Amino acid sequence: MSEAEKFRPQINEQANQVLTVGALYTAIMSFLAGSIAVLYEELGLGTHLLIPIIWAYSGGFLSLGTYLLAKRGKVLGPTMYVLFSLLVSMPSLLYLIAHFQLPSGAVSFINGPTFLIYTFILLLSGFMFDKRLSTFLGALAAVEHFALYYLDRHHLMALQSPDPVLLQDLNDPAIYFLKSLVLFFCGLVVGVIGKNSLALINKILTEEEDKFRLDRLFGQFVSQEVKNKIIQEKKEVVGETKNVAILFSDIRSFTNYCEGKQPQQVVEQLNQYFDVMVGAVVASGGMVDKFMGDAIMAIFGGVVDLPNPANAALEAAFMMTDRLAELNETWHQAGLQPMEIGIGLHYGEVLQGVLGSKDRKEFTIIGDTVNIASRLQELSKNLGHRLILSSDFHHRLSSDFKSKAKDLGTTEIRGKTQKIDIFTLGT
Repeated sequence: MSEAEKFRPQINEQANQVLTVGALYTAIMSFLAGSIAVLYEELGLGTHLLIPIIWAYSGGFLSLGTYLLAKRGKVLGPTMYVLFSLLVSMPSLLYLIAHFQLPSGAVSFINGPTFLIYTFILLLSGFMFDKRLSTFLGALAAVEHFALYYLDRHHLMALQSPDPVLLQDLNDPAIYFLKSLVLFFCGLVVGVIGKNSLALINKILTEEEDKFRLDRLFGQFVSQEVKNKIIQEKKEVVGETKNVAILFSDIRSFTNYCEGKQPQQVVEQLNQYFDVMVGAVVASGGMVDKFMGDAIMAIFGGVVDLPNPANAALEAAFMMTDRLAELNETWHQAGLQPMEIGIGLHYGEVLQGVLGSKDRKEFTIIGDTVNIASRLQELSKNLGHRLILSSDFHHRLSSDFKSKAKDLGTTEIRGKTQKIDIFTLGT
């Protein structure tokens, strides 16, 4: 399904809403014009106004019917073409009635203000965002106008005037052909504008849909800049293999921490904790993949490429510990128990994509790299260090970070047969 077809129901709804207003104004204008003509007739200020009166009220009732249909959202497809064809033909109807009822036929009104009705309806048709409709109406108005002029042109040719320019403007066939040509191109231009406006609306709706989809997939766990970059680059995030840096953090002895505390107090502190932790990850260009109880899993360099994912992850880890220290000071002053965390950092290949049921999906990453990062976080508690880095992660750090790292030797990883080299930084 094309983007235009996907959003057509919403666009049709908006088009009918605009037409509701336009048709209502047209009905008011027609009834008002008819009433003024009646008043002129009654006051003796004008004569032979019966035909304009009947025509004005006819246009008012047609516009009122269009208003009622548009209000119900029924001006679609063939109905739209029929209604707009009738509306744009209203001046032609007046000329045709005059042809049969008045001595000078259509020329009695053909140079009057009724000509503007053609262009008014053509402009209104543009809000239906259908190039073919506006082009068709422009052609219809052009053919009708010139045909009715040609039918009674002999009355115009009989006119006399001492001003040759005025006379030429009144009875030269080229002038009426030009007017008809203007109507055709008016419809064509309105159609092109409507088509381009439709393309712009589709683009805006598509971007909004992408933003909504990203909000559902990523929640509040990436910065708005990252979301916008994904949209701009049209990044695919389904079944993609990437090399990324993984950060796992966990609150130490969280079960003991919860003992003796009211659930409301624990939840309030956790929310404050998660706020600052997520802020640190996002500020470093990373994305929080998920919360697992009190644990946080973050990814760097997965959806949006980073110059050095390992550096970004390490900077996030330092920022998390610094912000937690500030938060602990605030809690201490409030008489609340502080928290301590352990962080594991690993670099490797993962499979990232959108997983879930048909009703609920989320973006996530899976792979052995994730498991190792989680195990490193567990080691941080046993080894008494806040940060534990794998050798793969350490290898990808910039030289200034590498030089500050402390080699902790080789260790076993739960669930893995091979030992790995690990490092630490800071305390």
